[in-house]
Amino acid sequence: MKKLRISMLLAAAALSLAACTPSNITAEESTSVPEGVMATEGETISLKDRPTVEYVIPEDAPTGVDGGPGVMETTAVDNSFYPDDKQSPQTTAEAEGEEAVVCLYGVNDTGVVQTMAEAAGMDADSLIAAMVEEGILAAGTEVSSFSQEGNTAELALNQLEAVYQDASEEQILACVVNTMTENLGLESISVKAGDKDYGQQSYTDEYNAT
Repeated sequence: MKKLRISMLLAAAALSLAACTPSNITAEESTSVPEGVMATEGETISLKDRPTVEYVIPEDAPTGVDGGPGVMETTAVDNSFYPDDKQSPQTTAEAEGEEAVVCLYGVNDTGVVQTMAEAAGMDADSLIAAMVEEGILAAGTEVSSFSQEGNTAELALNQLEAVYQDASEEQILACVVNTMTENLGLESISVKAGDKDYGQQSYTDEYNAT
């Protein structure tokens, strides 16, 4: 019995010593993310560097049952946050400016007719280029020189040839003259094409469609 009592006392002493031994486990200090910073795996990104997006609701946007997300315009104020190869490419219209709506004159089997088209600008080169693109003047037709003083001008083309095979020389000349005078606000224009001089010309409706 005495040995059992001694064993129990020794066991109680061992338990008491174990309870008093300091623990080696330490709590890791938590790291807080500064305000205004977004944390991702392995890196942090400052929120102030993100592109700002402005939402604009047009004044004439429909409301009620006719309204909805489709009437809201979204404009990215700054996209410099993105790498160069991720930037949105500019359209031709954005890079070069909006195209001009011009009045062109062409020829068909009824005579000289008027049509509306788009041109890169309101100048002689753009107007002649638009006439080529619209199938009025033959491919390769270009402005050799152009000068304007007030409401008169001088135009030189490398050639004067219509796409429409039955167009007469007078008709295609009228198309060029009418197109230039109407879009550039001219009263008269001197026209040369290749080695031929057509002299001073003005707007005419002589060959208009009948």
